[in-house]
Amino acid sequence: METALGALSLGLAAVLLVGGLFRPGWAFAAIMLLFPLEQVIQTFLPFFVSYGQFLNYAVGITAVSSLITAAMRGRPVIRGYLNIPALGAILLYALACTSLMWSPQLYPVKEVLLFNMPPVILAIVFSPMILNKLDDVRDFCRAFLFIGTIMAILVMVNPNRLNVWGRLKLDLGGVESNPLALSDLGGSLIIMGAFLYPKGTASVMFWGFVRGSAIFFGSALLFASSSRGQAIAAGVVVFLLWPLARRIKSVGSFIGTGLAAGLLLGVASIGLQAFLLSGTEKRWSTERIGNDLLGRLDAVVNLLRALAKSPSGWIVGLGSGAYETIDSSLPYVHNTPVECLGELGIVGFTLYVAVFIGGWYALYRYWNMWKIDPATRWVAALLVAMAGYFFIISLKQGHLWGDYKFLMFCILGARLAIIDAPDEEYLEALESEATENEDASFDQDSLDSPEAGEHLKARS
Repeated sequence: METALGALSLGLAAVLLVGGLFRPGWAFAAIMLLFPLEQVIQTFLPFFVSYGQFLNYAVGITAVSSLITAAMRGRPVIRGYLNIPALGAILLYALACTSLMWSPQLYPVKEVLLFNMPPVILAIVFSPMILNKLDDVRDFCRAFLFIGTIMAILVMVNPNRLNVWGRLKLDLGGVESNPLALSDLGGSLIIMGAFLYPKGTASVMFWGFVRGSAIFFGSALLFASSSRGQAIAAGVVVFLLWPLARRIKSVGSFIGTGLAAGLLLGVASIGLQAFLLSGTEKRWSTERIGNDLLGRLDAVVNLLRALAKSPSGWIVGLGSGAYETIDSSLPYVHNTPVECLGELGIVGFTLYVAVFIGGWYALYRYWNMWKIDPATRWVAALLVAMAGYFFIISLKQGHLWGDYKFLMFCILGARLAIIDAPDEEYLEALESEATENEDASFDQDSLDSPEAGEHLKARS
């Protein structure tokens, strides 16, 4: 049984890596799925435990190869990259590296940089260059949903599952896996499953089934891993940002849709009870959630208090890793914006704010460009939703050296807003059809005009 599951997990990796050589969306999905996929493979195949960096290098090679292939095809892989979020992120990490020189935490600088910088470079430099147009984002979503859902199922049926204080973990040859990688996957599946709009495709029923499976097994991962932060973040993002993906005709229809979704979630929760581990209910108690929240707030206060006592650090901070010398019970403050302020000072926090504001503004601009057509509206909205999801998570478990997906989506959104605006003929075709409808807008059930379909086909 384990051999068959191991072969399946390795096959998923092969499909992603090979597909990523030819389709940018698949390469981006491989990067997003790297850590949970690595854990799933390691539970079945000890080789990947002994050589833990093998899959990391394979994904990195796929990403670079995808960029080279795209460049050879004449795609603008570099154009639009040097935007405000990208420059802010690069300077932010340059400051973080430099601050190791005055950090009270005596890290071996060379080892720290060799271990931490490769995934950072992959995330904030190469990854935003991979997707060059809206169709690439759509391919990424479908690849992530399909492969990610199978991965979630492999986790739930994994014979090497562990119950560690009510949290789902995997046994990686005697080492416990990080549950955050699995819970990030679960939340992402819920959001993508909710936002995907399969109408206008040749396989509506298939993608409808994938959507439902992704939401169910994504929720199962969150329940089993007791990942309260990811569950709250996914719920908030879907509730607040779903109107960006679907045109809301009236407040009543929005409320009705919300009530229907709540009813379905209630019914699904009955089935999800099967995935709860013993002890899980304690982590979901209001008392436990309150205590953990106070603990995280104490960490924030401790770092800011230490910064206030050190005026010399107000400008460039106390140095990367300084928090561990303040509170040995936590390796970092678990809040990326506060970490930037405390460890990198006013300069670092200003750079983070530049990425934050520039990223959100660009993501809104990109959504605004494509919102007129429901076939493209949800794709642009998905980028906004993923950025929102990873930002919320960064407030409860964020760490600059391991929490770079929010920055990555900010850079990606800014780049796409520069290079991927819809052409005038496409907009005119959509606007002319909109005026022919009785309410001068698109009807969501009679979607995809022939002109829009031809345009999207030409863009592929």
